[in-house]
Amino acid sequence: MYSFAKGTEVLRNASYIAVQDGNLKFALENKLIVADGDDMLKPLKTPEGETEKICIPVDALLLEHIKFNQEAYDQCGQFTVVLVDSITGEEVAGAVFNFLDAEEMQEMGENQAKLKALTKKLKRRKGFEDWDYGEMHGRRAGTVWVLDGELFQDIERILSKLELHVPSVVNELKELGRFVNVLGSHGVVAFNCWNYIAPQHTDKDGMWTVSYQLQKKGCGLDEFGFAFSQWGKVLETRENCVW
Repeated sequence: MYSFAKGTEVLRNASYIAVQDGNLKFALENKLIVADGDDMLKPLKTPEGETEKICIPVDALLLEHIKFNQEAYDQCGQFTVVLVDSITGEEVAGAVFNFLDAEEMQEMGENQAKLKALTKKLKRRKGFEDWDYGEMHGRRAGTVWVLDGELFQDIERILSKLELHVPSVVNELKELGRFVNVLGSHGVVAFNCWNYIAPQHTDKDGMWTVSYQLQKKGCGLDEFGFAFSQWGKVLETRENCVW
C-alpha cells in the first residue's frame, strides 16, 4: 500500500473513499483469501477440509470492491482512486487505471520478456503449495535489478508517470534515495513475478510499495485481485493498473 498525495495536496480527477481500520491486519496474517463456493480454486493435494484452517472466503470479510469505471474515465481522461483514513485524514492506499499508453506497455512487455530468462521458479511458502497453479517465476528484490538496463528503464518509466498522478509518492521515494544511493535514483528495488499468489502478509518496507499489473490472462476481472483487508476494500486489478 502506498500514500496518494500525503498531507494537504488534493488530486484532480481522483475519487476519494473514506475508510476505517478494521483491525484485521494481524488476524488475517498468513491467511489465504479465496473465492466462495464453486469459484474457489481447489487444493491440488491436501484434502479440502484441511484447507479451512488457512482459507477465508472473501465474502466473509465483507470487502467492498474497487473497480475500474469506464464512464468516469471517459469524462476525466483518467481514473484514480484514493483511500483516506477517516480518523487521521491520511491517504493510505490507492490505484491508477489505464496507467501507461500502448507504446509504453509494449516496450515494458519486451523488457520483461528479456528479464524472464533471468528468473527462476519460486516455491510458494509452506501451507500454500496446494495452490501451485502454474509455476510462479520471479526474482527477489536486490540491487542487481537496478543495475539491469531494461528493468531500470521500467522503474523510471513507472515512477515518472506516477509523478504526474501522485507527485507526493515519488517525491518521498526521491527523498529516501538521497540516503540510499546504492539502490538507485529513487531508492527502490524491484520484484518481478509471474503467476504470483500469496497469502495476506505484512511487509516491513521502509517506504511505499508500488505495484504494476502488466498482464492478466486466463482469469476473470474479479479474480486474483489485491485485498486491502485492513481498510475493508479489495481492488479488482486490471492490465495496465498501478496500486
